[in-house]
Amino acid sequence: MITEPTYTVPFLYDILQHKSAPVTAPVSLDVPGSKSITNRALLLATLADGTSRLQGVLFSDDSRHFLKCIQELGFETRVDEAGRTISVRGLGGRVPLTEASQYVGSAGTAARFLTAYLGLSQGVYHMDASEQMRRRPMAPLLNSLKELGCEVVYGPEGTEGHFPEGHFPFTLKAHGFRKDTICVNIDSSSQFLSALLIVSCLCGSDFTTCVEGTHGMSYIKMTLKMMEQFGVQAKRVDEHTFLTRAGQHYQAMDYRIEPDVSAACYFYAMSPLLNIPVTVNHVHFDSMQFSAQRRRNTLLEVNSGVMQYNYYCI
Repeated sequence: MITEPTYTVPFLYDILQHKSAPVTAPVSLDVPGSKSITNRALLLATLADGTSRLQGVLFSDDSRHFLKCIQELGFETRVDEAGRTISVRGLGGRVPLTEASQYVGSAGTAARFLTAYLGLSQGVYHMDASEQMRRRPMAPLLNSLKELGCEVVYGPEGTEGHFPEGHFPFTLKAHGFRKDTICVNIDSSSQFLSALLIVSCLCGSDFTTCVEGTHGMSYIKMTLKMMEQFGVQAKRVDEHTFLTRAGQHYQAMDYRIEPDVSAACYFYAMSPLLNIPVTVNHVHFDSMQFSAQRRRNTLLEVNSGVMQYNYYCI
């Protein structure tokens, strides 16, 4: 029998509490933006009327694919990766190009959000993705789009034959909204619902979205909040129904993307361990990230005296 060595890890908080060492200089820092908020902000900026400036952008594989896709649709952008900013000139819901090819890589948010947007616009859009994304579910969203009037042709652009339905690649032949109500199942992804809610204001009449399932509803709260920040409200009528009133439009704005709370917590944890004040810029108590409140409470229980927040009000 092999005996594994056992190591004792000291609990530094107790040790530091009983030492009279002076507090060192405060630490103030920025952490990368939230991926979920970055990708939603990119879509909302394209739907807005005018130029939006997104600050605190997370430049990840997902967001780079999303950005490249909207650029290839003809949207004007200005990108400052070092400064973590992107400016997008939105056209009030109109897509500049009426035919384009889109490759979303493995970015699930880009895959679902752009599919909904393009599928309910006017034009022909050839959609493809990485092998990984080709295996992920798309059927609930595509079925909803077909019911709303979009034609979906499965298979790579320019090929013939039988291809599995409900997955990339496919071509969207979009004709706008042919109905003003839809139901979508979100058991496999809440992004299907988020995507339809965000583009629902492009319908010419009041639009009703019904939902089956409860997966990822915390992300739906984030979607609704960000829609409201950009000027459109989708009201939750009951547990399974959302209503978007006609006549609403997204407004261009300067928008600060929240830092990723998970990343911020590593630095907050340094505070009681090292007995130093730590500020993570632009984190605020009413964060849209569903885990923020729980993590904040945990850290406050550890040592509320040295934990600091720097507020940013949108």
